[in-house]
Amino acid sequence: MQNQTTQKHIGVLIGSLRKESLNKKLAQAFIKTAPNTLSFHIIDISSLPLYNEDLETPVFPESVITFQKELLKTDLLLFITPEYNRSFSGVLKNALDWASRPVNPAAKSPLFGKKAAIAGISTGSIGTAVAQSHLRSVLQVLGMQLIFQPEFYLKFSPLLFDEAFLPQDASLKALFSAFSDALSRAL
Repeated sequence: MQNQTTQKHIGVLIGSLRKESLNKKLAQAFIKTAPNTLSFHIIDISSLPLYNEDLETPVFPESVITFQKELLKTDLLLFITPEYNRSFSGVLKNALDWASRPVNPAAKSPLFGKKAAIAGISTGSIGTAVAQSHLRSVLQVLGMQLIFQPEFYLKFSPLLFDEAFLPQDASLKALFSAFSDALSRAL
């Protein structure tokens, strides 16, 4: 077992607030199957207010300050997004808008220079491919260092997962392993 100090901390932002979200289940599957050198922490974005520049003065809302502090504690951010209307979700865009505005005006955004990866699952025929393409464009503008391979967008099928939503299909297990390896290499 790895020493706790050698673990790399991955913040997970899930672009769905739905209780039974497939993307929340996918995040949990990543956490359960990842090597012990990776430590995952789901960063809650549900309490962020809708972005409004007026809310930045005189101070940022407490939920935004807490959110940005969580982002700063991570070595890498994993964005897990559904696909809504051929793009990523509004709740994830809202979180990115808040994250792009540093609480401390003398500092850079907590996203700038941070490593990032994207994954997602959907019932649609092309998974979350288009949403991830849009999200990649936004993350690049924010100065994030993206991990491009392997791409991880799935069309959901109950045959791929067991009752605990862990991969049971051999090719999906291989994809999970390759994705974890890519995260480890990036860190």
